[in-house]
Amino acid sequence: DDAFARSVGLPGRVLHGMCSMAFCGRALIDGICDGEDARLRRLACRFAKPALPGQRLTVRAFAPEDNEDQTRIYSFVALNEEGSLVITEGQAVVAIS
Repeated sequence: DDAFARSVGLPGRVLHGMCSMAFCGRALIDGICDGEDARLRRLACRFAKPALPGQRLTVRAFAPEDNEDQTRIYSFVALNEEGSLVITEGQAVVAIS
């Protein structure tokens, strides 16, 4: 509800952080895991700024570190259309295929 969101200091309705995180997960599965959902073992992040409904989010993943347990650890962030970070300190643990 826009009115309630504004009454608590938000610019209006916002996209729930877990929804933003899920969109990041989907982008990482499609881009890093070749569409194989089961390869994404863990996803964690920090919610830095609310995303707004309808905004386009861009997920940027960085060079992975290999882990001893046949996984790779990717760092990632998500930016909104204005280039502001909405998700920071992202970490995705991905099974090596």
